[in-house]
Amino acid sequence: MTAPHRTKLLEWLAEAAYAVSVSREQQLEEWFSPAAMDHNSLFGKMRAIRPILFQGVFPYISDSDKSTTEAALLAAVHLLDAPELASRIGAIAPKVRSVLAVSSKKSYRDTAISGLAAWGEDVTSLKGPTGSTEKENDSWNNFWNSNRGPLDTPPF
Repeated sequence: MTAPHRTKLLEWLAEAAYAVSVSREQQLEEWFSPAAMDHNSLFGKMRAIRPILFQGVFPYISDSDKSTTEAALLAAVHLLDAPELASRIGAIAPKVRSVLAVSSKKSYRDTAISGLAAWGEDVTSLKGPTGSTEKENDSWNNFWNSNRGPLDTPPF
């Protein structure tokens, strides 16, 4: 598989992991009743396989291709939302700070900063002068509020 294909696949996996994250769940609960959330069996199934997915992503966080490394770290941040993966955060956090938090992609930087903050890391130096990490039309929230198609359709 070529580096661009690996990158696309890892980005797609990151999107799927974000879709079942705690922050996304809270947003969905605001939009829908909690009872409606309980009827979505795919949500729980995806959450259950996060450790397996993380094992598949982990080797690529040190890939020789920068875009593949960034995409793998992006997926890892979202997958590490799983409580059963909390012990892996210490090994990933330095790389998230040194690679993902300085990415040329604003949404990657935002994810890195949010993830590091959730893990109890000091992110003051990573934020802009206003303290915000988000700009209009350049965030995961805007991605999820757009019509980008279903997650069960591969990106390639």
